[in-house]
Amino acid sequence: MKLSTVGFLFVASLSAEAFAPNALRASSSSSLHLTTGPGGKPASSTEEDLELTRGIIMGHVDSKSPGAPVEADEVAPATTEGNTYAMPSPPANDLMIRAALGREPVERTPVWLFRQAGRHLPEYHAYKKETGRSFLDMLTYPDDVAECTLQPLRRYPLDAAILFSDILVIAQALSIQVTMPGGVGILVPNPLTGPEEVDTRIPSIEDITPAFIEDKLGVVLESVKKIRQKMTEEKIDIPLIGFSG
Repeated sequence: MKLSTVGFLFVASLSAEAFAPNALRASSSSSLHLTTGPGGKPASSTEEDLELTRGIIMGHVDSKSPGAPVEADEVAPATTEGNTYAMPSPPANDLMIRAALGREPVERTPVWLFRQAGRHLPEYHAYKKETGRSFLDMLTYPDDVAECTLQPLRRYPLDAAILFSDILVIAQALSIQVTMPGGVGILVPNPLTGPEEVDTRIPSIEDITPAFIEDKLGVVLESVKKIRQKMTEEKIDIPLIGFSG
């Protein structure tokens, strides 16, 4: 949001305008906290939070590296729903992944096209007109998401595909209204107005279950599957990344 073969890591960040940033600071009145470190103690600063987060990510990546021992509790349990994720093999062009990991110098800076499909593309505008859908509406159709994700890859020799989406799909999933009336960009008519509304208007962490994610954001998961399918068909062997803001 903004997904790579390093791991299916989708980092979703809350929009500043939609969620009143002051309400997101760790406090006794909010259910949102900084990253928890060893021993269950939360980070005491944003700097420590960042370092803990980096340690968690790198620890996960290292554990999935070839030859790394597999701990007993890391083995995915068998399920009847068939939703267990299997990490794909690294792409032929893994420059973006190597640069992101930062383990060694890379031969050049990786290039990808920010701002979704690149709305300057004439093929994007033609496709959007053909569908008759708004930007937000297109995000609910996996075929549209896949097409708009792949359009810049057909035109430019890029090092990564970027998921055609918007961070505010997370806001919508958390019951925050998002609109796009046209000509003025994306609007949040009723943003959170104070810390207390985090608890009164946002679903509790206990409510955000796998079933909740499937219901509210299942279209994103379906879109990712569709994109990877299309990339394979078109022999585009680069990472698919998400984004956060």
